[in-house]
Amino acid sequence: MPCINPAALAGRINHVGKRETLESGRMSKHRNKWIGQSVQRLEDPPLVIGRGRFAGDINFAHQLHMRVVRSNHAHGRIVGIDAGAARALPGVFAVWTAADIPDVPPVDFREGRIEKLEPYRQPVLATERVRYVGDPVAAVFAEDPYVAEDAADLVTMEIEELPVLLAAEQEPGE
Repeated sequence: MPCINPAALAGRINHVGKRETLESGRMSKHRNKWIGQSVQRLEDPPLVIGRGRFAGDINFAHQLHMRVVRSNHAHGRIVGIDAGAARALPGVFAVWTAADIPDVPPVDFREGRIEKLEPYRQPVLATERVRYVGDPVAAVFAEDPYVAEDAADLVTMEIEELPVLLAAEQEPGE
């Protein structure tokens, strides 16, 4: 006996308001040509033969390349960030820390603004403390991706480690 989806037995309401079911023979098992069928993937051939195009492959004249410097601490207070060596590297256009972009607001939640969660919005670059390993601390802009990467390696930060929060029941602390 073929396996039949119980939801399909319940059927659907047709255009005149009557219920159609598989048992009644009026509703076809294959109404949708995509469900349960293999779909030819049009994006595969260029990828398989090495001709795929990605955002990283697109270049423009006078384009800058950005690299993000991230925290290697799970929780800590930022004592200082030294970007002087990175800024001095030839080919570096700018190095930003939170102090350089004070007017950029924190990142909103995907759902939009939620008033009760306002205190928990994350700044674009860490301001006074880092909250997780990988928290963005600085952004380096350079004329070449390799120069940007080298400059990012030259940014140093001093972080005073704070206790990590391991359980959701724990009170948030500083």
